[in-house]
Amino acid sequence: EHVGQYFAEPPVLGIKEIKTDNKSKKEIVDTFVPGMVLTINKNMTSDKNKDELIFKRLYSPAFSHTISKNVRGCKSCHNDPLAIGYGRGELVFNSDKNKKWKFIPKFVANENDGLPEDAWIGFLSNPPKNYATRENVRPFNIDEQKRILTVAACFTCHKENSKIFKYSVKNFESLLQKITTKCLLPVW
Repeated sequence: EHVGQYFAEPPVLGIKEIKTDNKSKKEIVDTFVPGMVLTINKNMTSDKNKDELIFKRLYSPAFSHTISKNVRGCKSCHNDPLAIGYGRGELVFNSDKNKKWKFIPKFVANENDGLPEDAWIGFLSNPPKNYATRENVRPFNIDEQKRILTVAACFTCHKENSKIFKYSVKNFESLLQKITTKCLLPVW
């Protein structure tokens, strides 16, 4: 058993399914932290036999203990690989050539699941199975990640508090219909 690194910083974001008053279900963006990253060797005499290892990377909902009028800015979520679930590192948007996103992780990949040590999901990948300590929560799926990074690409030219971003919060889909050829939307 060993202890991982713990950091005091904003949590990872993901999706939580909640029941509404009319008993239907609704998905909301919520906060999460690593709940259990665990490797168990079923055979104590074997060092690295993959068949003898059980590996789990489970995230749990985070419940804040403080409340503030100030919230995270759009950029602190859309342009932060840790907030999206990729782990610490650098998100790079190549706006000049192929208009593609790239993630450069800070930590090396874990040999058991291929994800960086502090990641919940792989970069632009669908979530793995068994990813949370609760059944009603999950990391962002690939379509949600693409939407998040599409907004993030807009920060290449537009400021977070600009008029266009304030409008986009209410009606991003209609704004996408009005873009010009100067807009640097990612190519998926």
